[in-house]
Amino acid sequence: SCKFDIKEFFIFFDGGFWKEMEVKRLLSNILDREKQEINLLKSKKELELKNKELRDTQEKLIRQEKLAVTGQLAGSVGHELRNPLGVINNAIYYLNMVLEDSPDCVKEYLNMISSEVQRSERIISDLLNFSRIEPVTFSEKIFFPDFMEEVMKRRTFDETIKIINRNIDYTICADRTHMVQIMENLIINACQAMPEGGEIVIEGKKEGDFLHISIIDTGCGIKPEHIEKIFEPLFTTKSRGIGLGLAVTKKLVEVNGGTIKVESNGRKGSVFTLIFPGGEQ
Repeated sequence: SCKFDIKEFFIFFDGGFWKEMEVKRLLSNILDREKQEINLLKSKKELELKNKELRDTQEKLIRQEKLAVTGQLAGSVGHELRNPLGVINNAIYYLNMVLEDSPDCVKEYLNMISSEVQRSERIISDLLNFSRIEPVTFSEKIFFPDFMEEVMKRRTFDETIKIINRNIDYTICADRTHMVQIMENLIINACQAMPEGGEIVIEGKKEGDFLHISIIDTGCGIKPEHIEKIFEPLFTTKSRGIGLGLAVTKKLVEVNGGTIKVESNGRKGSVFTLIFPGGEQ
């Protein structure tokens, strides 16, 4: 016969069933807390993302507002400023002729004035060009080796910077004036990133139906947080300039049917690449 022991029953019941129920309850509580923590983390990330979007939108609106004011002033002020700059340039040319035997310090100061006039001219050009860039109506075939020789003759660069042309035996169709400004802007930008000197390599490469022209420098690099903003109007990390050079460059590339991209590890060196359809060798 089966003898029922109430004590053993409660020991079994309490030690088995109830403990199992308690474990399940604890596990359920743990899972609930984990879900709550995950939801809190998601909410926090979403909030941070929204705050970032709001900050970016605010910065963009401020730049657009500044750009609108700049555009209104650019035409009239730009032309007015070019007149006195022209007079200064003529004065420098005359002084260089009559002071050929002058002390080195005099020539140094004249070169400084000339350099600042050129910088002012670039700022005015950027202001005027950004406000009036229009789609290209006429393109011509540009053979890059001859074209780069022309660009290098137009402007003198610091002797501490070495510029190397590599594999650029290609021809593209574009507006020549636009291309001169594009290359000048990118070379000047690379030079400014190397105040103590360095090397700029201008390299061509054909990929499928597209020609890639890369401007590679050994400068200070671009911080990751600045990469996305570098082509935006009036964005600059430099103490000099107004942040329109690369914005103008991007606009000129696009009206010629191309695109531009930038790569940098944020520590040393940057690569600006122009991508144009076609490109004959």
